[in-house]
Amino acid sequence: MRAAAAEGFARLKNPADQPVIQQAYEQETKSSPRLSMAFALVSLGQVEVSELSPLQLLINTLNSRARQGEAEPFLVELAREPKIRASLYPALTGGTKDEKIYLARIMARSGDKDSLPPLEKVSQDTDAEVAQEGVRALKNLRARL
Repeated sequence: MRAAAAEGFARLKNPADQPVIQQAYEQETKSSPRLSMAFALVSLGQVEVSELSPLQLLINTLNSRARQGEAEPFLVELAREPKIRASLYPALTGGTKDEKIYLARIMARSGDKDSLPPLEKVSQDTDAEVAQEGVRALKNLRARL
């Protein structure tokens, strides 16, 4: 219930809701509601990436086999905004293997012309799986544009 409520607040985009969600986020102990609250906070404007930021939590969750399926759709939706997309590019080009792979997929679905240079960099990654996903994402993004 808490997760669904947080997702609703995220989509309403009322900045006045941010303090209440921030407090709930800080007190939440369960992973799913906390991810939803992180999604809401990023949607409401907390787009900085720092060690304990909500956006960093979403990015870090891409490394978790158990929670990737929760974080990816949130990031797909968030990456439609240029400001948030720009905050994701450092992790796309310099993150872990899973972060690079999933963020490339996210950019293929939600990216724009500004996503092409970071994806080109990913397509030349030293890890073959990452590079392959980068090439695939570039093709999909170019076809969508």
